[in-house]
Amino acid sequence: NEGLLEFNGSSWSLYPSPNETILRSVKVINDRIYTGCYMEFGYWKKQPNGQLHYTSLSKTLKGKIIDDEQFWNILHYDKWVIFQSLNRIYIYDSVLKKFSIISAKNTITKAFKTTNSIYFQCANEGLFEIENGKSKLISGDLLFKNNRIVNVFSTTDGLLIQTQQKGMFTLNSQNKITKYTTEVDAFLEESSIYSCEMLSDGSLAFGSVSNGIIIINKERKLKYHLTQNKGLSNNTTLSMLED
Repeated sequence: NEGLLEFNGSSWSLYPSPNETILRSVKVINDRIYTGCYMEFGYWKKQPNGQLHYTSLSKTLKGKIIDDEQFWNILHYDKWVIFQSLNRIYIYDSVLKKFSIISAKNTITKAFKTTNSIYFQCANEGLFEIENGKSKLISGDLLFKNNRIVNVFSTTDGLLIQTQQKGMFTLNSQNKITKYTTEVDAFLEESSIYSCEMLSDGSLAFGSVSNGIIIINKERKLKYHLTQNKGLSNNTTLSMLED
């Protein structure tokens, strides 16, 4: 709510957000810390005195930001930094220092990075891929029009897609959708899944709203169901990161 917090191992420093609004997203890329907030995004860089200094990128767009736009998500792919609001995706070429902008007719629910691409979901439209700075509809199937996508992973069989309440599906290069059955399908369909990560050993971790965390191995069998009883501070998991 106040800005960017930095911890050096013993003490915290607070850097107020550039326009005194709530910081919605943060992403560290090399020596820059990119942040997004209300009608503003840019990056922080450490100065010789150890303090962070902010440089606005959105100001270079000269009034192209939509009224009340907030930046909820920042992704990094090769030389591009992607800033996602609910209305648009701003693609920043960090080498040429230029922007391309993708506008959506409907709400952009979320954007995802896989091994070799960036995808995003639009409400009532489906799943899109960013190709050469433009959006391309990958699947307008009702499944992806009407169900929120939590995460997208790249596999040898195509895309593995986790939905909020319908479980997991694969989407192959012929755009055929197949149910990805697991030992925990009942959990995935009865819980509201809010976060999901593929781990380095091929396991999948699912964070739910009020039902803890489920982890399955690459054979799709249950490994762990972690809850408050097992030590979680809260049964709702909004985000996950493999260390």
